[in-house]
Amino acid sequence: DLHKAIRRQRQMCIRDSVETVGLAEDAKIIQFSAIRYKVMSDFSLEKMDFYDTYINPEEHLRPKIIEITGITQEMLDKCPVEETVAADIASYLKKAGVYAAHNAPFDIAKVNALFSRNGIEFRLPTSKVIDTLPCARDCFPDLDSYKLIDIVESLDSGGQFSYHNSLEDIKATTFILSCLLYTSDAAD
Repeated sequence: DLHKAIRRQRQMCIRDSVETVGLAEDAKIIQFSAIRYKVMSDFSLEKMDFYDTYINPEEHLRPKIIEITGITQEMLDKCPVEETVAADIASYLKKAGVYAAHNAPFDIAKVNALFSRNGIEFRLPTSKVIDTLPCARDCFPDLDSYKLIDIVESLDSGGQFSYHNSLEDIKATTFILSCLLYTSDAAD
């Protein structure tokens, strides 16, 4: 139950948070973002802080990745490489008791691969991850598509989000999670 999973925690890290150089298992992260929220007694989420960084993958971006994300090679050339930020990312993520993401297996795999490549033992615990994708399928079974943009637009967000920017995707995921909490609370 979504409420029980969240009720057990005091902090939540919303992490629909990576843009990558591709879909391959070893694809490097080019943008990592996370927002930490305090879960209030009414299940509203109060923003505590955030972490957002672009990461130089030390490889050239394919035109399709630039088209999808809007992130250019020039934006990344002077950014830190993953070895420089991996420990900070792990440290930030360790602060949260539960994690949420849309299509969480993708983000978890990319973040855990980053940690593995950089000798960091911490791994995101899948048992503490709320994936808004299957939750949305359960709560809103009549949608034609469960892409982040389609779910948000079906819930009438008023066009307040951009997509394929990890920080903006987190905000959209938070909006979906809030709607899911409200919907599941109304059903109880």
